[in-house]
Amino acid sequence: MRNAFAPIEQYQGRGQGPWTDVYALSATIYCCLTGKKPPRALDRVLHDELISPRDLGVDITPEQQKILLKGMAVNPARRCQSMEEFYAALYLNIYPAPPRLDVDEGPLCVYAGPPPEGFELYAAPPLEEPPSGKKKRRLMRRRFRRNR
Repeated sequence: MRNAFAPIEQYQGRGQGPWTDVYALSATIYCCLTGKKPPRALDRVLHDELISPRDLGVDITPEQQKILLKGMAVNPARRCQSMEEFYAALYLNIYPAPPRLDVDEGPLCVYAGPPPEGFELYAAPPLEEPPSGKKKRRLMRRRFRRNR
């Protein structure tokens, strides 16, 4: 647990959920944007000395700052309750929220927005069926011998 990036519920050891990750991600984004680690959540309970990114000269919109600071709220109930909600709040005006995929639906690669200039998108080749029967046993014996 990294002090500057840990929400209060991680110190308490209970009440953790997706909102815990929202805090950690928001704190990481804050650090990347400002070059400063945010104060510990425990230190912010009574007197919040978190300086907003715009006050530190970071060029983000007031709406983005509001959502970033909401993601770093000390009270878990005041944060975005899921990554989807956090993503949509930050980027909905720029790109639509990424679709939620189940493992059986297809590839697990999701990107937000158009690809950078010069990049081409292509589908990955289908995976080969794993070997079975004699071929599988032969491969397993080879791996076992190699690992001795």
